[in-house]
Amino acid sequence: EAHIIGREGLSSPFMVERGVRQGDPLSPLLYVLAFEPLLCTLENRLKGIQIEQSFFRLSAYADDLSVGVGSTEDWEATFKQYEEASNASINKNKTKLIPLTIIADGTKLKDQEQFTKIGEGNTVRILGYEVQANGLPKRDMWTKIIKQMEKNLERLSGRNLTFVGKILMANALVLSKIWYGAYLAPPTGKQIATINELLARWIKGKSKMLPRWTTFQKARKPWPESPDNWKHAKSKIMHGLEKPDNGQFFLGHSGKEKDLRLFTRKTGN
Repeated sequence: EAHIIGREGLSSPFMVERGVRQGDPLSPLLYVLAFEPLLCTLENRLKGIQIEQSFFRLSAYADDLSVGVGSTEDWEATFKQYEEASNASINKNKTKLIPLTIIADGTKLKDQEQFTKIGEGNTVRILGYEVQANGLPKRDMWTKIIKQMEKNLERLSGRNLTFVGKILMANALVLSKIWYGAYLAPPTGKQIATINELLARWIKGKSKMLPRWTTFQKARKPWPESPDNWKHAKSKIMHGLEKPDNGQFFLGHSGKEKDLRLFTRKTGN
């Protein structure tokens, strides 16, 4: 039997005959409905960690939540209230504490032994990437990304995809991961060349309609004049391949020059 908690309290019991099937889009929507109130409350209550002129409060992706805590009082009451309302609880065994300063590292927190503290030389996995206590990714991050990219392209080679289909696949399954990795640490010029070569070779395949070596370029967009915008955008630079805040990259085909280009598509006003 199960109950639903509402404004009137617990509902009458009812039988649970079946759950939501795996892959059903209703499943993440139900999770968002349950999780969003906590995120909104934290956003309003947390002071966060000051970084230059802004404050980092939280970042969430599905059930992976990163919280910037200035003091324990910031979050204890909020999580306790949410646990009572939702009948959920924090998985302390999977929760990591990352001190960002020497003072924070020497501070003893309540029930600290129940959490895992990340010290110098240790790493924490965030959305599939291992990050060190100083905020930098591991040195072999791009080596692993490129190897995984090769495996994915090799697996996709078995599919009978059209030229346009390969471009769509490159955007959704390959370039998206490349850009996410670039947020953590930009690849070297040699690594970019390897990525370009792998993509070009896979997209071209056995086609004779394209040149032997497919080139990737981009339509240039002017950078914002504001110094703050420039500082923010610098973290997104991929050694010469800029990604403006109001745009995103996508692969397109230029029929005139018969090449593939990495264009910028404007997504905002």
